[in-house]
Amino acid sequence: MAYRRYTLGSYEEMVAQHSWDVPERYNIAHDVCDKHDRGKLAMVWGDHRGHERRVEWGELQDLSRRFANVLDAHGVERGDRVATLLPSLPETAAVFFGVYRSGAILLAMSVLYGDEGIAHRLRDSGAKVVVTDSANRHRLPEGAVEVVMVLESPDGGERADADVDLDDALQQASASYDGPDTSSEDPAQLYYSSGTTGLAKGILHAHRYIL
Repeated sequence: MAYRRYTLGSYEEMVAQHSWDVPERYNIAHDVCDKHDRGKLAMVWGDHRGHERRVEWGELQDLSRRFANVLDAHGVERGDRVATLLPSLPETAAVFFGVYRSGAILLAMSVLYGDEGIAHRLRDSGAKVVVTDSANRHRLPEGAVEVVMVLESPDGGERADADVDLDDALQQASASYDGPDTSSEDPAQLYYSSGTTGLAKGILHAHRYIL
């Protein structure tokens, strides 16, 4: 392996000459998900019970398009905030890509958040939809969003109360989707600061942030 020693002068020259190649039209889902061959392995998922699931890119592509159609069917428009409170599942990745496709803005919340942190993010973001699983449905404050979509938890248990049974909705939705032609500057994801000195604050990122 060859190494190059940089001096302050050469570093400043490198910075001055560097430019990011950012296309005018860009969508995270198209670039990160759709460019892969459908038959290639995308992920290997496993749980604490030893179950394993191998997921190809084609499955993620189709599932994310189905989810984008579900969002459209429930009135989600470009720029609306879609929150998630989901564990690490293949469906979680598909939901993320589906939000990007639709032109909506993703607010991904960790299941490790406390209930107050979840409630604050939902209120502060003005989220229209929240997607969760049956194991975490009870953690959502009532009336916080217009539409609650629920996936069945891999751990089983009783079906949770939901405006949309997402497992059924995904099966019925089309795997074809013609979404908006997004700009690299269009908003894609809303992150929240850690809130160490006060309430967590939203930080909006455009599609270009992943480049």
